[in-house]
Amino acid sequence: VGYDFLLNKGKIPSALKPFTDFIFMHSDNPMTELFLRTFLGTNAERHLLLKEALDKVPKLALEKFLKEPSTSTLGESILALILHSLPAFLAYGQKAEEKKAEEVAKSFGIILKRKERLAYITDTHFEINGVARSSRIIRELAQRYDLPLDVIAVWDGDVRENNLVLLKPAFEFSTPFYEEFKLRVPTLISLLDLLRNYSRVHIATPGPLGIMAFGVAKALGLPTTFTFHTDVPAYAYTYTGSPELMDISYKLIALLCNACERVFTPSEAYKKLLKEKGVKEEKIKVFKRGVDTSLFNPSKKEEDFFQRKFGVQVRGNVVLYVGRVSKEKNLDAFLYCAKNFPEDTFIIVGDGPYREEVEKKKPRNVYLLGYLTGEELAKAYASADVFLFPSETETYGQVILEAMASGLPVVVSSKGASHEHVEEGVNGFIAHSYEDFVEKLGRLLESPRLREFMSAEALRYAQSMDLTETYLDYINKLLGRVGVKV
Repeated sequence: VGYDFLLNKGKIPSALKPFTDFIFMHSDNPMTELFLRTFLGTNAERHLLLKEALDKVPKLALEKFLKEPSTSTLGESILALILHSLPAFLAYGQKAEEKKAEEVAKSFGIILKRKERLAYITDTHFEINGVARSSRIIRELAQRYDLPLDVIAVWDGDVRENNLVLLKPAFEFSTPFYEEFKLRVPTLISLLDLLRNYSRVHIATPGPLGIMAFGVAKALGLPTTFTFHTDVPAYAYTYTGSPELMDISYKLIALLCNACERVFTPSEAYKKLLKEKGVKEEKIKVFKRGVDTSLFNPSKKEEDFFQRKFGVQVRGNVVLYVGRVSKEKNLDAFLYCAKNFPEDTFIIVGDGPYREEVEKKKPRNVYLLGYLTGEELAKAYASADVFLFPSETETYGQVILEAMASGLPVVVSSKGASHEHVEEGVNGFIAHSYEDFVEKLGRLLESPRLREFMSAEALRYAQSMDLTETYLDYINKLLGRVGVKV
């Protein structure tokens, strides 16, 4: 109807008319059809060609703009993006009509129920980081307990697994300050088609996929929740030194949080921070994650593990760090401690954009091993003596729990949420400055009896945090279930 109106008003450009006539069933020119299908790269049925065009034209228009930047190609790109967004606006209008229909049905005693299924949205799933690890655990539990949820990510690969739905990326680019992590953007239409099949949406990351899913969920009228896994505004400040950018980032996060039904954060420290930044307190819920004590435990200790596996000539005690090698992790404090204890061995497990800088600054007793996973990571933990984690931006600190489960006393920063796992002087120490890190680490290195006592207490604490139980409780809350045991 809309096309006929524009056609009668003479608003269709003559260059486009042969193609739009074919798409809207006004002509049957086989050459036009051949050109369109070749141009769009599709064998879809004719009545789906409009959708295919709306899905693919933005990418084509943006690629043209990047090759030939001009006001004309910019205008074409903007128009293409507006047209691409049209189905979402139509869905929003359709949802309003559906609600009216449901109200009419309800007045006749007919209750319409959507089949329960959660879309767990994450911009990172296959990478090595805490958020990706959480999404993998949630998917594994969904498989084991037949839970009504799917993890949804964007990935350019042929991976087919239960409870995992992968969208193809339309665009892909590196994250600022984190070149090895790619941000992948799907088409809005593909995401809209997908989320129609779900009853709830949970956003685990405020990346391109997360933000797009939030908009689509709102258009479809789906209950939406969000987890504040990563302190992105603090990262922005660490890398740019701009308090203005940090403040703007927190305001945007607060807007997202307040527009969601519920906001989850893994620590009391960040519940308080979100409240201070303007998030409504009644929306914020704290969830605790447990640790896999079958994988991480003291029995994985191996004598001469670091020498046999990595050629590290261990001297004295082994002080371990596990995590991303990046500026926000405050690894300069780790190097400062290493310089103060030249007779001991300091090992970094992980990789990231700050590695080159660490390699330049480190003293001889510091070794970087790169990423480790699974059994090798478990052996690295258990074969060390102390876990030193100076990061000041952790929203939880899963690696601290893994270290404790491996029987390591820990020394952590008083900033962020890492210290919430630590009972000062019992299962570890909380440091407030570089000098404090040195003093407290020194007490552990000089006293085997103190290490043994704290090791036992750290293990006891970790064993009280059951991985399966804590994650199932979290999933129940995401599904909107109250007081239900899976």
